[in-house]
Amino acid sequence: MKKVCLIAFHNIRKWTYNPRIYIIIALMFCFMGLRMSSVAKFANAVGYSTTIWFFPYIGIDGFLSLVIPLGLILLFCDAPFIDAEHPLMIIRSGKKSWAYGQVLYIIIASAVFWILIFFLSIVFFFPNVEFSSAWGKVLGTLAQTDAGQAFGINMLNYELQNEFTPLMAFGLSFLLYWLVGIFLGLLMLVLNLRFSRAVGAIVAVAFIVFDGFLSNILIPQLYYISPVSWLDLTYINFGSGSFMPSFHYVLIFLLAAVLFLLLDFLRLIRKKPIEILPTI
Repeated sequence: MKKVCLIAFHNIRKWTYNPRIYIIIALMFCFMGLRMSSVAKFANAVGYSTTIWFFPYIGIDGFLSLVIPLGLILLFCDAPFIDAEHPLMIIRSGKKSWAYGQVLYIIIASAVFWILIFFLSIVFFFPNVEFSSAWGKVLGTLAQTDAGQAFGINMLNYELQNEFTPLMAFGLSFLLYWLVGIFLGLLMLVLNLRFSRAVGAIVAVAFIVFDGFLSNILIPQLYYISPVSWLDLTYINFGSGSFMPSFHYVLIFLLAAVLFLLLDFLRLIRKKPIEILPTI
């Protein structure tokens, strides 16, 4: 277990000198700023502070639900993360420990990515930020009225606030965001190893595009095979009797998919030779 953790954190330490990581941070900052600045302007106009609970709305907003997962793809596009240092690491730790280290890296990196997005979802509200257990007047007004249209805000809806408390919505959102991130990371890891680096990214992008396609045709049955769509809590049936997939289905599907990809990766890594790949 120590070897597995060291390998995972070795990959994370490489972020400090990988320009792609700084590009991801800059892009996420710009994309989030496009949405957060509008909410901040509305809050300043009405004279109220904004609470920290915008995070669950990221999966609901059509623009953010498209561009934020692309940041995950850019993060994991160089899977299986093999550079000049890794052959020696494999010799010292063993192929199995190295493989588990790569998986642990994806699990940790997905969590770190979404923690970054959470902080970006509130940084644009400073200094007018309210740390409250309620949705707050700003988010409540934007969700229940059309007051935000003058500021170009139309991504908030009252369904989320009516169904969940802020803390519950945050917890469920973070769990689903994290699991979808792990799914996309492992999917690229397996496909890149089985075929080539380009294949994993193409298939992952196809899942994101498919989600955008579904938002236009709204066929409930297709949401059962669209994991990226589950970033939106309103597309999940929490007992309301809708035709959307239930939360239990979504959770079981993601965990089963992650397990399947993990086992497939371990099987592939035993058979394929390790090749040094240039850093993207």
